[in-house]
Amino acid sequence: MTADGTPLFTSGGESDDEGWTLDGFVITSGTEVGDYAHYYIASNRTYESFDRYLKTGPYNFGWASTRPDWVEHFPYATGLLVSYWDTSQRDNNTSQHPGQGLILPIDAHPTARISPDGTPWRSRIQVYDAPFSTKKAPSFHLHLDGRKSHIKAEKPQPLFDDSREYLDPRLPGAGVDVPDTGTQIRVLKEKGTSMTIRIQPG
Repeated sequence: MTADGTPLFTSGGESDDEGWTLDGFVITSGTEVGDYAHYYIASNRTYESFDRYLKTGPYNFGWASTRPDWVEHFPYATGLLVSYWDTSQRDNNTSQHPGQGLILPIDAHPTARISPDGTPWRSRIQVYDAPFSTKKAPSFHLHLDGRKSHIKAEKPQPLFDDSREYLDPRLPGAGVDVPDTGTQIRVLKEKGTSMTIRIQPG
């Protein structure tokens, strides 16, 4: 700290706290090692109760230049939504740390979907078929500034396997960098609000 070019106080903080109250900060050599809990959370998402809004809630501004206030709705698919909970992260700001966050949904179909202008659709649309399921997600049409585009459902993906990649570099904000623990969760049967799965631990 200087005043008019004259040093008033100098503190490096490398040896001790020098009278500072650290309040969440620590003196470090530049490398920190710690233990953090990591979890997979699996939930059966159906169009029941609160989740009924998955069918009609998601929306897209499809006519930006001609009708900027108009939206079109599309459904999020049902099935087993697997999320990765990483307590070493403080937030879900994937623009700052792509593929990493406190709790992020894992997309069963992580390959980026391309919009009519040649760029990937935004994450909100990309993850519409994120759940793992034995059933095919719905297909529908969306618009990009009035230009109609068909969003075609991909083949159902019933198996979550964390030895696979769930991060497409073209759309890092929608992907998850999962640890390779050998964990597998397979959807065996879906009927109404019931689901049968098999879990193989790592």
